[in-house]
Amino acid sequence: MQQELLTEEDNLVSIIKNKGKKFLKIELKIGINYGERLVKIGHNNPSVLYIGIEIKKDNITQALYQVQEKKMDNILLINGEAFSILKKIKLNHFISQVHLYFPTPKKSAFPSLYSKGLEYHQRLVNKSFITELERLLQDGGIFRFATDHEEYYFYTIELFNLENWIAIDWSPLNIELKKNHLVGSFCEKKFVDEIDGATTYHFRVIKL
Repeated sequence: MQQELLTEEDNLVSIIKNKGKKFLKIELKIGINYGERLVKIGHNNPSVLYIGIEIKKDNITQALYQVQEKKMDNILLINGEAFSILKKIKLNHFISQVHLYFPTPKKSAFPSLYSKGLEYHQRLVNKSFITELERLLQDGGIFRFATDHEEYYFYTIELFNLENWIAIDWSPLNIELKKNHLVGSFCEKKFVDEIDGATTYHFRVIKL
């Protein structure tokens, strides 16, 4: 059966439950751009079901084309705003790992995306997002985060209550990466390759 593009209007709970039965674990990637890295990770880890969320329709449509062309069965693609989609997935403690790299503010903040006055609470990662993350992740589940924004990095890491989370060492992804790259995303490539001395701020935390 050919892979189709999903939205938050679909019965995501039923689709994920039925699809997830075939795999050892489920991971979530928020922001997949054109899907190149997600497809490579999915190819290298066939026992894992990857759920990719992307807000830009043109980008995720290209990702879907790659998934269909390679006949990949372990990737589900959902088009829409991540936080809204997470709230619609009424399944608890079923995700083993969440990947979020170089995030931008959520949809409601788009008009002021490049404004210096953009508040951190308008961005995707805030207290409400952490609450959803704690609901979705299994005990022992991992959240991976990387950004080019130093202040946003410190704001984000301070949201993780030490009673519920513990920081662990960063580990590389199971894909080939260029020198000085941590995740191999489109945004990282643009940032690291085009800015001399660029620093990527990153952390990995495990849910207790």
